[in-house]
Amino acid sequence: MTSDVHILIIDDDIKIADLLKIHFLSMGGVYCRAVQTAAEAYEALERETFHVIVSDLHMPDIDGLELLSDLNEQYPEMIKILFTGFGDLNSFQLELKKSGVSNFISKPWQQAQLRIVLDIVINDLEKREALEEVVNELELVRDEATFYREKLNKNILGVITVLREMQQRSSTRLSNHCRRTAIIATNLSRRLGLGHAVVERVEWAALVHDMVLSTKPDHLQGCIETYLSKTDKVNYRTHAEDGGALLRKIDGLEAVADIVQFHHENVDGSGFYGIKGEDLPIEAKLLRICDCYDEEKNFNKNAHRDTLDYMKVYSGRWFDKSYFDEFYIMMQALKR
Repeated sequence: MTSDVHILIIDDDIKIADLLKIHFLSMGGVYCRAVQTAAEAYEALERETFHVIVSDLHMPDIDGLELLSDLNEQYPEMIKILFTGFGDLNSFQLELKKSGVSNFISKPWQQAQLRIVLDIVINDLEKREALEEVVNELELVRDEATFYREKLNKNILGVITVLREMQQRSSTRLSNHCRRTAIIATNLSRRLGLGHAVVERVEWAALVHDMVLSTKPDHLQGCIETYLSKTDKVNYRTHAEDGGALLRKIDGLEAVADIVQFHHENVDGSGFYGIKGEDLPIEAKLLRICDCYDEEKNFNKNAHRDTLDYMKVYSGRWFDKSYFDEFYIMMQALKR
């Protein structure tokens, strides 16, 4: 303990209360006050802070257990000790639990018993102090972590903005495609009830998923892979892996890099790299659906419903079925 143990004693017999007070004080490291009634106890508690309250069981104005029960609601952190004969306790087990009684002092008491009780109290208070210190330290760590997380997110947003600006200057078409895809993907993520971190990663990945493709020849930027020559397909497919590799060089974007690299993967393994099912990040599965929708709709210039019906054929093969079902419902509602 860094300070004295403050003890409040309540006993209608002031002689007994004072004697108990003297015995506690004789042990050192204790501040003690004795009162006779519940009213005096409440008055003392309003003026001073006590670590421990010792109450007699039988008092004329209030039952000791009733008093401790009331105090347990108002001062749950205060240690409650009942002052009584052990024979009185057999029928009070439920009341003892409700009152928060942690120890007893028997009548008549022995000095050795008081020493044991005081040692238990000191040990309990020391543990509380140590725990409070740990909690305070954790709070400081949490505040510091929050500060650096916010700073990191601010830096990441700055990087994303720079990459978006570079992509816009290189290819307006791809930049607009990424922006539309990001809007659809974030809405789908929220519809699925995914957490803020997932929604954020989906948005970041969607905004830059084709940034490397914007450096490719024009005929690759506005294409559907199916219609490319063998040589062009090889060149086209490098944009996903190169985009992921570029993003991995930036601290904090490692997870986004995986999403970008795998945004052309199909759940059945028929995508660029043959990765499928549970090996794919959730965000990559979502981006695959939204990216494909915007590409197909703008390339074919087909009606919105035609694109959805075309994609539905590949639900469960290219696209995760549960995610696609929600996507399908969401897009139908948006375009009615």
